[in-house]
Amino acid sequence: MSVETRDATYRGSGLFRTVGLADLLRHVAFSVSGDGRVRNGRLLPERYRGRINTGRRESETELAMSGTLPRKVAGNGEPAVPIPPPILKGSRDPFAILAEILLDRDGETPCTFQEKVFDGTRVAEITLMTEDRDGDVVVCSGSYTRIGGYSQDELDEMTVSPISVTYSGQSGAWRAERIDAVTRQGKATLIRRE
Repeated sequence: MSVETRDATYRGSGLFRTVGLADLLRHVAFSVSGDGRVRNGRLLPERYRGRINTGRRESETELAMSGTLPRKVAGNGEPAVPIPPPILKGSRDPFAILAEILLDRDGETPCTFQEKVFDGTRVAEITLMTEDRDGDVVVCSGSYTRIGGYSQDELDEMTVSPISVTYSGQSGAWRAERIDAVTRQGKATLIRRE
């Protein structure tokens, strides 16, 4: 994943996929990109493109922002159930949310994150509020909660997934080192390489 911020704007892309034995059991891949503005440390998207293969569904989506509502401008797949505008309002795309979590964060603690994410067919809320600190390492724990566009069968299978982000304190900022999550496909871990 790469993100470039310049002159109060951002642009970037990312590719996430299963590797090793996990890939042999079930191939999962996400290709995402986005651009927009940066204001007070928040990434405010203007355009998003995503291609998702979860092993159960495949979709391609392009989103554009219209005020505080993301608008699908291209792509396949529709929500299993209609998403009311109040639920959709204020949500941001997966790239903007993930990039903001992974970018270095200032402040006393990075564990103050609560945002809605919309991928073109579904809305979820990501919350990181619980802090476990050990010296210069902080683990922020929370949840990924499905709130719109999911079928009842999908909600019955899993409504809330635990998620955590491990940050290390470096030069007065918090640097994300890894993300751990439980998904419908099993446990997933993203580890920073650089």
